[in-house]
Amino acid sequence: VFNAILGQRIAAGSWREVQCGDIAVEGSPTGALWGRGHPKTTGSIRELELAVSASNASITEALEWLGVNQERRSLVCRPLNLELANSGNDLELGFELDSGCYATTVLHEVIDAESLGNRSAATVLSMR
Repeated sequence: VFNAILGQRIAAGSWREVQCGDIAVEGSPTGALWGRGHPKTTGSIRELELAVSASNASITEALEWLGVNQERRSLVCRPLNLELANSGNDLELGFELDSGCYATTVLHEVIDAESLGNRSAATVLSMR
């Protein structure tokens, strides 16, 4: 559900900047991690979250039935303590992420998948 909300916000170009009706954390807009309760957002942001919830009713109803409480997560992932080292054909990229952010998402934004040719990202990258 969060990913669907984020996808709609990306498509609308409203994922980076806090919009009227948003709930911000550290200056970044957030999206609902669905569960019991109603979104605390207002206006068009609330309408979007409720529409995504309705279109994923089997998931949202199950989360509510299980007693999961609704929370929020930032729509923006900011890598911290970025380190870059180059040795011959090898490039080592190091960074830290907040909980809920995924290294594969960051790497997807950094690496041009077409430049990998027939090799998979797993053969090119090693994570620690």
